[in-house]
Amino acid sequence: MKGLRSKSFIRLMPLVLAAALLLPGATPTVRVRPPVNAGTYYPADAAKLREVIRGYFEKAGVEPMNARLVACIAPHSAFGFSGAVAAHAFKELRPGQYDRVIVIAPSNFATFPGCSVPAVEGFATPLGVTPLAGPAIRQLCLSPQVTLRTLRYDEVAQRSQVHEKEHAIEVLLPLLQERLGYFELVPILVGDLSRPGGEFDVHVLDAVAEAIRGIVTERTLIVASSNFTQYGEEFQYVPFRENIVERIKALDDTAFSRILARDAEAFRAYLRETRNPIGGQNAILLLLRLLPKNAFGRVVAYDTSGRMTGMPARSVSYAAIDFHDLTQAPLPTAESASEPKSDE
Repeated sequence: MKGLRSKSFIRLMPLVLAAALLLPGATPTVRVRPPVNAGTYYPADAAKLREVIRGYFEKAGVEPMNARLVACIAPHSAFGFSGAVAAHAFKELRPGQYDRVIVIAPSNFATFPGCSVPAVEGFATPLGVTPLAGPAIRQLCLSPQVTLRTLRYDEVAQRSQVHEKEHAIEVLLPLLQERLGYFELVPILVGDLSRPGGEFDVHVLDAVAEAIRGIVTERTLIVASSNFTQYGEEFQYVPFRENIVERIKALDDTAFSRILARDAEAFRAYLRETRNPIGGQNAILLLLRLLPKNAFGRVVAYDTSGRMTGMPARSVSYAAIDFHDLTQAPLPTAESASEPKSDE
């Protein structure tokens, strides 16, 4: 039944989107968030996109674990920089394993308090439309820290665009679509979690984490979308000018060690001490709050744009980190769930 709903949704929603955006006099309310970064951050052609993604997964060498994948951290940038690394985070996924994926990501273009969820029915990529988990999102938005925001692509004075152009969720979605097939999405952008005076408010962090925890089921995957060290004048972060490659690696390794220890307070201390402008730091903090106590983390891929371009003076770090609950078996796939049980 879900498969039928998914196919119907994919067929009909682009027509709804076209009507919303193009017809004269039509309401500007957007029902499906369009793939605004297709053709820039990743291929716009569906066949080419699928070919690129499958190539990433074929080359991603990840040692499988006989435990349930409950969460992961994946980078968000143009596919040429972060796509191969991000594929490692999702390598273990199989169709039908997860009904819901919660993607927690930073806002790269807007500043706002708390968290924001787009008021749409689906998220589109060239591979199709992934529906949003409506009832779960309604429950999530009962929290005063989480707001639901409509999308507008026309010119609206004095209204900042939060979700309209953001890539931090969109660039991960084709990878999840290819790996999982049908699932429902909860896309959360994390804004400012500070007090009015500017100091980080751990109580707001805990309140948001508690709200998200209320919609986490046994078949939910939590994804934090984040890059790591952003070094260079462009990022206003140049803490050293010698041995750049080695010292960036040391910065990243220290961050990884505190994340793998599932120690949110130690990670916050690292952020204060180094002032490393990790874009998705609040998304990572929320993920750490949501991990089960038996979660085991590991870094499964790492690279930097500085290495790729040969220009370490302007470098962004990318890592794939996954977390498994060692007390839980992997979720069954769609194929194994449909297999007849033995009478023995």
